[in-house]
Amino acid sequence: MPTDAQFEERMPVWEAFSEFFLDTELQAEDHERIAQVLAASGYSAKELEEILVYEVYPTCKVNMFSMAGEWAGINPDWIREKMAPKYDRRPPIRIWSFHHRWMYGRHWQRVQPRIAELRAK
Repeated sequence: MPTDAQFEERMPVWEAFSEFFLDTELQAEDHERIAQVLAASGYSAKELEEILVYEVYPTCKVNMFSMAGEWAGINPDWIREKMAPKYDRRPPIRIWSFHHRWMYGRHWQRVQPRIAELRAK
């Protein structure tokens, strides 16, 4: 279980990535805001992708399959409760995440280069 300091460091990243799984179409300004949060996080691009694939995706994918999916934003308390057990856990293989990459891949492809641009400034 992460410490309080680790929670505080990870929460903005979890919340930003959770937007990839809302039942709404993200706009350019959403991608920009998410990129800014992720760029400010201090995690490397590889670490960010691992957080997305191993912590956020397994937790938030249920919203994409729900008939009444959340579209306004996922509750931060729910994020904290559900993602904490996945903190820094990495399964040996991630075949299942490739099958569902359609849920987050296009957003990650838009945000990832912007993170690099923001960090290069």
